[in-house]
Amino acid sequence: MDDGGINTYNATILNTDSFTLEEVELLQKALEQKFGLRTRKSQKRKGQWIIIIPVRQTVPLSDIVRPYMHETMLFKVKGLN
Repeated sequence: MDDGGINTYNATILNTDSFTLEEVELLQKALEQKFGLRTRKSQKRKGQWIIIIPVRQTVPLSDIVRPYMHETMLFKVKGLN
C-alpha cells in the first residue's frame, strides 16, 4: 500500500522502479487481463520504470483496492479519501 501515490495530474503511480522493464510490462499485462485496468509505463531514470494508472481508471481501481486498503492509506488513490 505504501509504494505509490498520486502525481501532479491526479494519476495513480506504482513505484516499480526496482523492477526490470520486462517485469513492469508483465505487471501491466496482468493488471489489464485480470482487472481491465489500462496503464502506461514511464521511465523515471535510465533503467527505472514506473506504472501510471490514468485518472480515467480511478473508479475501476478504487473498486478493486478499497476493500483491502487501510483507512490511513486511502489518500494514495484518487477518490478514495
